[in-house]
Amino acid sequence: MKIKSIVLFFLVLSCLSVKQNNNNEIYNIINNEIEFASSFSNNNKIIIYLNQNQYLIDFLKQVKANDFEKIKQLDLEKDVMSSYFNKSNINYVLMEAKNQKSISLKKIKLSKDQQVVTSKKITTKEFLKNASVYKIYLSKPLMSQSKNFAVISYSRGFDNSLEGGIAIYRKSKYNWERLNVLDGWIE
Repeated sequence: MKIKSIVLFFLVLSCLSVKQNNNNEIYNIINNEIEFASSFSNNNKIIIYLNQNQYLIDFLKQVKANDFEKIKQLDLEKDVMSSYFNKSNINYVLMEAKNQKSISLKKIKLSKDQQVVTSKKITTKEFLKNASVYKIYLSKPLMSQSKNFAVISYSRGFDNSLEGGIAIYRKSKYNWERLNVLDGWIE
């Protein structure tokens, strides 16, 4: 009985550790994307909105519904295609998206010129006040079952002058590497 209790304890502990690791990986990707997007800001004040989740979910649902035709036309590496863009993984990712918890602002690395806005509605007054501020819009990253790949939706720029898409990240030995952009657009 005592041995079973000890084994059960370590099993639960290892599950909690894996969940914490995955959570840290999500923040590594968010912080990488903020750093990458900030490099285009010309040292302007930056406002970061964490409101792109539905865009990413809708994109993945569309990709799945069209039997991955849009993705197959892109020149993606084989391991990205086989690990992320397959029915089993997309089903997993969409299920995970439904169960996502909100992002902890404490784990996002910000400089003194950056601020995160968490409110979903932006008033006209706020919009006009911040019209000349560089903006970054992000989703929460969605990781593959293997935890080797992730996608994150982003938009960045100034009002009436934005660009965005879906960035693909691959886990390398020590960090997350930005590989490619899907569904890119310029406004």
